[in-house]
Amino acid sequence: MISDWDCITAKPFIARIVIVEMRTSQTLSVYWSDPQSGHYIDQIWRKGVARTPSFCTLTGTRIRPGDSVFQPRTDEMYVPANRDYMLLAAAVRKD
Repeated sequence: MISDWDCITAKPFIARIVIVEMRTSQTLSVYWSDPQSGHYIDQIWRKGVARTPSFCTLTGTRIRPGDSVFQPRTDEMYVPANRDYMLLAAAVRKD
């Protein structure tokens, strides 16, 4: 049986994304630049679990709910425009 999710494809995505450094096992420093959500030089991304289906912005690999991912840090006072994007934790090199 084919689900609706199986029919979803990744949209072409034009952004410059560079992992600047892995600060801890749970946080990354990311350089992000794209015309839609802006420019971040040293944005902190935290490791967590995907709650919704998506695609990895680095590899285009499908992300399923429950996968280990990194997402931009947010709080009540800071909600970046790229908050909904994800990086698969497995795609992040740890060297």
